[in-house]
Amino acid sequence: MNQVFRSYIGKLVVVYFNDILICSKSKEQHLDHVTQTIMVLEKEKLYGNLKKCTFFKTEVIFLGYIMTIHGIKVDESKVEAIQSSPMLKSIYDTWSSMDLPHSMGSS
Repeated sequence: MNQVFRSYIGKLVVVYFNDILICSKSKEQHLDHVTQTIMVLEKEKLYGNLKKCTFFKTEVIFLGYIMTIHGIKVDESKVEAIQSSPMLKSIYDTWSSMDLPHSMGSS
């Protein structure tokens, strides 16, 4: 997807794997950016799932960040989840929290 939108990244879209975030300053500009994005997808014979699409939002959560017309901010629920997690005291605690085996030889 990065290759497909290479010339648009940082100008009107943010791409992460198969997620496309279209960034615009006005409704008119957004409509133009959506049109350009759809044209690129059609040219490359790629298709979006309209059930997963939202348009003309002033705020979206994308990759754990809240993207707004005023800029980017951290999703406070993510910060709270990290802060409320118990402090891990050893490598074994870390492994246990991630359900990893305690040695490289165990399965």
